[in-house]
Amino acid sequence: MMEELTEGLERTRRVVTRISSTVHRINQHLAVLESRHVARQFSSEEMVIKGSVDGVICIVTRTDNDPLEKTIRRLAGKSELPTIIIADVAGGDLSTLEALRYIRNFIREQGKMRFAMVMTWAPLLPPLEKASTLIIGRRYVHDPEKRIEGIRQRLESAGMHVENDIGEYGGGRITFTLCEDLEPFDTLAVEVTVPESLTGNEKRIIELIRAFYD
Repeated sequence: MMEELTEGLERTRRVVTRISSTVHRINQHLAVLESRHVARQFSSEEMVIKGSVDGVICIVTRTDNDPLEKTIRRLAGKSELPTIIIADVAGGDLSTLEALRYIRNFIREQGKMRFAMVMTWAPLLPPLEKASTLIIGRRYVHDPEKRIEGIRQRLESAGMHVENDIGEYGGGRITFTLCEDLEPFDTLAVEVTVPESLTGNEKRIIELIRAFYD
């Protein structure tokens, strides 16, 4: 009697194991399909600029006809860049959520990347604007290989002033999510704020981007 019960339990265990394995494979397949659907939907809205450099940059816009976005789009036509994703803050939470979904699916597909940068801009205090100061957020950052100091040095060698910040410019929702998603990888994830005075300066913007992969 006990032997039959034991055999029955073992058969049930094997059936449950097979079902769990099947469900896991189905979930993986659905995740891939969702990733492709999100990528197609998001790209169709011209919010993704495919790049050739190992990395991703999320441009967080602040206004309609955003000056930083315009500069990035001009650069994309004549420079090698990583993949660019536009998060249209002016479009509200829905646009930010779409950007986050795309970035997360991009990470899922790419796996390890060299870097993931969130780039935005802000009108800074007059002394910082005058000095064309870049602000590297240090509230939310994922830097397992300790690369930020080398990036800062390259930027300063190019003639730019760099400050760190853990407060207002320390990193926002997208950066926080990136740091969480990239935890298993050595990928650098950080937010950089550009002063308003540099948003239209192609030379400085491309120097900033190249400092992350040179």
